[in-house]
Amino acid sequence: MTTQPESDERTTTMDAPPESWPEESEQRTTDEEPESPPRRRSRLGAHLFGAMSGLILTPVAIGFLTYGGYRYQQLTDAGATVDYDTRGLVSLGVGAGVLLIVLLSGALSPLGPLLGGLLWGLAPAALYLALPADTVQWIDDAPVAPVEIEVATISWLALGCFLAVGISLFGSGIGSALRRR
Repeated sequence: MTTQPESDERTTTMDAPPESWPEESEQRTTDEEPESPPRRRSRLGAHLFGAMSGLILTPVAIGFLTYGGYRYQQLTDAGATVDYDTRGLVSLGVGAGVLLIVLLSGALSPLGPLLGGLLWGLAPAALYLALPADTVQWIDDAPVAPVEIEVATISWLALGCFLAVGISLFGSGIGSALRRR
């Protein structure tokens, strides 16, 4: 009769872990510290920059764009022989660039495009659609704007350009806000 050697203490069966392994409860307490929730950075600076860009830069951009458009409208109405107007081109380029800055500020905070689109695009368009004669009178009575910008602003309102700029900015702000979720 052959006898099998007794199992060595170092060998284990699949059911029981070796004694040298730490128990699960010991492993959790020694290896893992309870994780604190990640600290969120303050977004106040980004929101302030976004809001200021929307409130300040949007009307600047619209002013440049309306002036540049007015210059080109005058050029074509007069039947001028000049192919282009440098001042009008520069004004259109600056206006488009400033509007692009407002759109890009949406990467930091959606407030810029949202506020700019709502206050400087959709609100004037809605006011003009609801009260066209009163809106034109209010623009004519504004002492700040030169006559060229007044005429161009009324043209922009009548053509729906304020509505287009407002929808574009507001939509960009909504897209930026949804992307952050």
